[in-house]
Formats: sequence, C-alpha cells, structure tokens
Amino acid sequence: MMKELDHKKSINIAIGSILDSMQSGKEEIFAITEQIEKENRAVKSDISQIKKMIKTYSTDIENIKKRELQSRIRLSEVSSDFQKYTSDDIQVAYEESYIIQKD
Repeated sequence: MMKELDHKKSINIAIGSILDSMQSGKEEIFAITEQIEKENRAVKSDISQIKKMIKTYSTDIENIKKRELQSRIRLSEVSSDFQKYTSDDIQVAYEESYIIQKD
C-alpha cells in the first residue's frame, strides 16, 4: 500500500513537472510570437519608408533626365546657329549642360 502511494505521489510529481514545463514553454512561445510580430511591424514600416524614398528618388531622376535633355537641346540650338547666338550664349549653355550632367 505504501509503495502504491509513493508511486502515485511520484506520478503526480512527474505530471506536475510536465505541466509546469508545458506552461513555461507556452509562455516562451507567446513571448517569441510577440517579438516576431513586433519585428514584422518594424520591417513593414522600414519597407514602406524605403518605397517612399525610391519613389522620391525616381521622381528626382526623371526630373534630372528632363533637365539634361532640355540642356542638350539648348546647347545644340546655340551651337548650330552662330549668327543668332554669341559665344557667351554657347558657353552658358555648355556650362549649364555640364552642371546638370555632373549632378
């Protein structure tokens, strides 16, 4: 009878230990899940900011391309008509074109 009580006590202790371990594991999983969700939100926010930056840079690049094309057209105009434009006009057009290309 005493052995049977000791055996039941041991089983109850083992079951209690298993339940404690399961609860601890459950809490760890919950904490890990919360951390993953927090990091996921941070990554999504970073991605959103990067997309906005890419859009801004793309717009800037398109504007620079347009300015560069306009400056090359202007340079071509002043370079091809020496009677209408002075050497100063040509130099200004060249410098403007150079500055835009350099940027």
